[in-house]
Amino acid sequence: MHGSNDNYGIIESIFYICKGQTSKIDLSIYETIFQQKKYIAFLSFNYGFISDVDLESEVLRWLPLGSTRIDVWAFWRILSLRTFRAKFSFLPPSQAISKIPSIQDSVPSHWKTIEDEFILCSSNQTSHSSHNCFISPCSKLNDGLFKILLIRSTCSRLKLIHILLQLESGTHILNKEAEIYDCIAYRFEVIHGKSYNNLDGELIESGNIQGYALPSSMNIFSGITKD
Repeated sequence: MHGSNDNYGIIESIFYICKGQTSKIDLSIYETIFQQKKYIAFLSFNYGFISDVDLESEVLRWLPLGSTRIDVWAFWRILSLRTFRAKFSFLPPSQAISKIPSIQDSVPSHWKTIEDEFILCSSNQTSHSSHNCFISPCSKLNDGLFKILLIRSTCSRLKLIHILLQLESGTHILNKEAEIYDCIAYRFEVIHGKSYNNLDGELIESGNIQGYALPSSMNIFSGITKD
């Protein structure tokens, strides 16, 4: 709905389905190291703060309104803030894509690597992770890119609250603490720290994970007439 410059709602969605007009959307392939499984995804991968809040707040499903549990658990997680050390290696879109290595192989020398202590890592293929979370304003449905949001442990709790409050408007990306990296493939390796591999909102096995984009791989109903 956002990509079609329209309001989010059931009636609007039904209209596009009835109209039958489609456009392309990117998918992605993810590979994990422990069970060597492969997943097809379309939305996001999260580790750290966002993943903790999303998955751990399931115990509060009984609260009225779906977003209430998220708000309550986010407040708790800010008070008991976790950080983790990780290595993020990625292939920028400016690089010519070659064969994507297996997750069992070493990271290619032409990939870029960032290693640090982080609060969160969020990899996104769409502008919204939910109807009210404009997490990746620069993402297009079929740009063939991951937009990686990294927040390092040097970000204060107060600044983190400020960033989280801006997620609905998408203005969080204007903060210097919210680092954004474009890539067409990446590998995420946790060195120490505890969180969850959260792929498209679902818990998958822990451990190193690698993703690469599959541009324009699926049709969806939309009001977009051209790329």
